Order: sequence, then structure tokens, then C-alpha cells
Amino acid sequence: MLPAQRLLLMGRSGLVSSATAILGTTPYHYWDFMSDRAIFAGKDVGAVTATPGWSFTRASTGFANQVPNTEFGSTNLVLQSQTFDNASWANAGQKAWAGGSTANATAAPDGTTTADLITEDSTTGRHFSTQSHTTVNAAVYTYSVYVKAGTRTSVMLGLRDNGGGTGFGAVANLSAGTISTTLSTGSPTSTGSAITALANGWYRVSVTMAAVSTTTRYELGISDSPTPAYSNSMPTYTGDNASGLYVWGAQAELGTSPTTYKPTTTVAVTDVSGPPLVSFGSGVLRRTNKGALIEGASTNLCLQSQTFENAYWTASQSTVSANSIAAPDGTTTADTVTRNVTSGSEAILRNITTLSISTVYTASVYAKAGTVNFLRMRALSIDGATLAQSSAYFNISTGTVGTKGSSLTSSSIQSLGGGWFRCIVTWTTTGTITNNNFDFAIEDADDTSPGGTSGDAIYLWGAQIEASAYPTSYVPTTTASATRAADVATVSPPGVTYPLSLQAEFERVVDTGADENTINVWFNLSNNAMLRVSGPADLSEYAVTAGGATVATETVAGALALATPYKQAVRVQTNDFKGARGGTLTTGDTVGALPTNPTSIAFGARSDGVNWSYGYLRSAAIFNSALNDAALQRATT
Repeated sequence: MLPAQRLLLMGRSGLVSSATAILGTTPYHYWDFMSDRAIFAGKDVGAVTATPGWSFTRASTGFANQVPNTEFGSTNLVLQSQTFDNASWANAGQKAWAGGSTANATAAPDGTTTADLITEDSTTGRHFSTQSHTTVNAAVYTYSVYVKAGTRTSVMLGLRDNGGGTGFGAVANLSAGTISTTLSTGSPTSTGSAITALANGWYRVSVTMAAVSTTTRYELGISDSPTPAYSNSMPTYTGDNASGLYVWGAQAELGTSPTTYKPTTTVAVTDVSGPPLVSFGSGVLRRTNKGALIEGASTNLCLQSQTFENAYWTASQSTVSANSIAAPDGTTTADTVTRNVTSGSEAILRNITTLSISTVYTASVYAKAGTVNFLRMRALSIDGATLAQSSAYFNISTGTVGTKGSSLTSSSIQSLGGGWFRCIVTWTTTGTITNNNFDFAIEDADDTSPGGTSGDAIYLWGAQIEASAYPTSYVPTTTASATRAADVATVSPPGVTYPLSLQAEFERVVDTGADENTINVWFNLSNNAMLRVSGPADLSEYAVTAGGATVATETVAGALALATPYKQAVRVQTNDFKGARGGTLTTGDTVGALPTNPTSIAFGARSDGVNWSYGYLRSAAIFNSALNDAALQRATT
């Protein structure tokens, strides 16, 4: 369990003692940005922003990542998921519980009287019903349903190519609570099946399979035996026109296991609770369950950043359907981009913008797999660049970076959850081209030449181009570029004196190539102490300046990875300066005077507004004493 979670559970009265237990000694000031709790001058003051002397400014709105609900973006593709008498459930000539379906026949697992009774007819054959869904070929899907024994005690659940070909299924024994039979005559093959017992005789049965086409059929049937005779992956027998069982809550979804059931009627339903991206208003600290995001200013130069149907974007051999699915912020604003050309042709959206010459730029976009899994990003502002030289390929199903052209500086991908990824490329414009193109293309593979077929589709949202060597948090635009102001978080006066110790837990989002501060106690530029990540070396570092002279600067060896939490600490006392990260101590400096007592504390940047961290500050602490070596190690493990 994370320290912040332990503090939250302790409650207000136990915050100080809990912080002491976690850090190894009692902090004078402590800010837990993950659970929004603070200690000031040794007392629990409640929320972080309730700290005396707290100040925060950012003259614009801003997004921040959070750890989303793990089911964000999961979609139930089954329609009429608990109304089995609806026409959405087709018999396809296969004697689908032709004896009838009785709506609302008994109490469902959620306690409502919404479970249906399905009854077989008297013919000889397969007693089941079907429903078709659009799927991504080769992607893994899980089909599930809640079932309860009636006069029949076995149920069949399966998946099949909609063309009627071969398929896979499982027969569940509702008397024993087991999967008794797996049925297969070919592809798709199963990666698993399961049965989970619930209250009042209900079970949830699921099967997991890889789709074999872009349209796949959900099949739900009655079996006369847990080990039936079967034909073409389905139990077959002579019905009695009376027997049946109870069903409720059918679900089909991407993924290797069933998620929380999402009832549907006429449209698929997507979980948008706990989205990966959260929007914060002007002047509001961007505090999430990952910590507080602190960044410097940045400008999105790409217009119409989430309206790809706008004329600003040139749809070449493709069409755009606006507001198709839930975007990373939970709103239904992500667009579908579909190829409308035959195999072997490009299908792209082109953004035309004017960028400066001989300048480093980073472009990014949020993407999700549709019927195909690959996105190509291409910068055409490089003189003479061929397609391969200026393109990068991304697998937006697995979250991996493919081929990168030699004219690009870098390419990377960030996973958000819910099937969304942020795809990123960095390049330098030439000294001659001022009218530059940038485009996104639909691909069917990681390849150096365009490819695909008509109907291929992916989802896009949140395009951004920044004049920097790294991406920052998303800044939405419409008809003009937009700027996110810097996050400035400080506390003044701190009420602390030297000697003291600093501690912080943080997570880097990007590597800026410059110093990235986590916490800084400050009198002026000539008298301050700080914890930071050191410039190009990307090492954990502490630095102390007193009377205009650098007293101590030391690092803990080993670069700090992105998207990884770290803890660091430092003690500052006369002729005794030592830092630690992850329990590893620096050598230490044994000569040096103390800075003038601080008058402000800055988070995620230096107090004079430079060296932003561009990352999440999970917690920070100030001790009004010099922690010994063992205490420094304890506070950083």
C-alpha cells in the first residue's frame, strides 16, 4: 500500500504519528499530495491548500493524468444485454430458445426482477441465440453472461466468425459450478474460460478468445447435458418445448477477463468513470491520485486539436466521424478516422501549420485501436525527407513503438488506460522550410510504406505541437493556439530554520534535459537548498548555496526512469551535508556554511520560477533537524 493511502486511512487525528512511522521521524512540515493532507508546524491542518501561507497560481486551465479506474474505456458491445426477448437476439435459423423467452421472470444478481427465462423448443438441433458485433481482427475479447439453473442446468457460451465458420465455446455445469466441456472445431481458439459463483444460485460464466474477423458473433445456448453431443461447436439435442434456464447481463468486451457488468439497451455502453485525464480550472492545483502535477508554461501550436472533422485538417483518402467514443477525459469527443481507399494507398489527416526554421518541435496525439492497430505520424518539414525518414509507427493495441525514421530525433508512446495511448515524435525543422506539414496515417502494420484496406479505422483525440524537445500535458485548441501557464506552488513563510532536512517523493513525466526541482527552501538565489534531478545526467541531486557560494552539490548514481516513483532526502547543517535516494547515501560534504534562514518553500520548481519538474510531486517533508544517515535511508525507502 502506498504511504499516502496509509495516511488517508489513519484519519486526521493520526496523521502526525502515521507520517512519523512512515518517514522514520516526525516532520515539521509535511504535504501528502496524493491524499490531500498536510502537517504544518507539527500539526494536522487538513487539506494541502489549508497550509498557512499557501499560494498557487496558474492563469489557465490544465489537464493532468491520474491513475484511472482500471475499467475505464471497457465497453459492453452486447445490445439489449438483459432483455433476451428483444429482436436484437437473432435465432439465425438455429432454433434459438424457440420455446420462448419470458421477460423479468426472477430476481437478477443485482436484486431487481429483470432476469429472463429462456426455453427450448421441441425440435432437434442447436438451441441458442446470437448477436453480432464489430471487432478488431486478432484482438482478444471476453464474453460473459450471468446464468442460473432452471429445469436445465447447463449453458453454452461462445464466439464465432459472423460468416458462420468455426468457433469456440464452453459448456458450464450449473449444478457443480464448473466448466465441464470446451467446444471447438477450429478458430478462434480460446485463451480461457471461467465460472464464478454468486449468491442465490447465480453464476457468471465467461470465455476469452481472439477474434478471427472484423465481425464476430456472440452465441448463448441451452444444453441438455454438461457433456453434450455437439455440431459445429454447439450442443445439439431434441428439446421438450418446456425446459430452460435463467439468464441476465450478457457482455462482450475487449480484454482477457470480464469487467464490471454494464447494462445496455440500444447502444453499447462504455465505462468513463475515473478517466485517465482530469481537467483543472485556472488557479487550481492539479492534484490527482498520482500526486500534484507541476509544469512550466507551454503552447499548443496545433489548431482544432480534437475536431479532426474541421477544415483545418485535410482528410486525404479518409473520412472523419466526430465525437464517436469516450476520449481520455471521459467526454464523448474522440473521432473515428476511417480509410476510404483500396489496399496500398495512404489514408491520412494532414495538419498544415507554419513552424519556425531550425527549431525543435514535439508532436503528440492520443490514439486508440479501431479495426486496425497501427498509427503513423510524419513530420514533413525536413528538406528532402522520404516517407521512411520522417515517419514513426506505433502499435496502438500493444502500446509499442515501431519503426522510426532517421530524420526524427525520437519517438515514444505513453499508456493511459482504457486502450488509449499518447504517441509522440520529436524533430528539428530545417533552415529553409517555413510552411510545414504534419500528418497522421492509418496503417495495417509497422511498415515503411503505406498499406491497408478500405474501412480500416482508428480513434484520435488531442493533437498537440510544442516548440520543445519533450511533450507536456495536453492543451486544447480551437481556432487559435493556446497556452497553459506555469504552475506556481509555494508556502510562505515556512517557519523553519537551519539546520534542517528535506524529503520528497516524486515521479518524472518527461526528461527536460535541464535541472528539475522537486522542493526548494529559499531566502534568495544566493541562499537556498533544494532537492532536484540534475540536468542531462538525470541523477538524483541535492544542492545548497550559502552567501552566494555553492556549498554542496552531490548526486546518487543511477538515472531516474520516467513514470517511476522515487524518494530522495538531504540534511543541511554546518560542515555536514548528505543526501539519499532509495536508501543509498551520497558521499557527503564536510565543509560549508549554512544559508540564511528561508522565507519561502517552492514545489516542483525553484522559487525564482525556473527548473520546473514537469512531473508529479507525491509528497514533500521538511524536518527541523539534521537527519542522521540511518534516518535519511529510512525516509527514502
